[in-house]
Amino acid sequence: MKHLFVLLSICVVLASCNKKEEQVALSEDRRVQLLADLHMAEAAAQHLPPAVKDSMIRVYYDQIFAQYDITQADYDRLMKQLRDDVGELQPLYEKVLEELSRREAVPGG
Repeated sequence: MKHLFVLLSICVVLASCNKKEEQVALSEDRRVQLLADLHMAEAAAQHLPPAVKDSMIRVYYDQIFAQYDITQADYDRLMKQLRDDVGELQPLYEKVLEELSRREAVPGG
């Protein structure tokens, strides 16, 4: 009986270690747009008084997450995926910078 318990415990541990995190279902273009929007939100909050800055950033993030139909957990998972795959991160952020430059060049954009 003791051996059965140990064997089952090992199986549970191994099964939990093999779980892959679910990928965030956003196309590359949507990821670029999401990250650009988040950077713009951060920039917009830079000149706010410290007493309201964090609260406003949270509001901005919540609105952006709702727009993209993701949660904070989805965003955290996406960022972990990007940190784990530096080969994906750099080209993606190059596109984010291009998008931010494009938005800056458009009047009112």
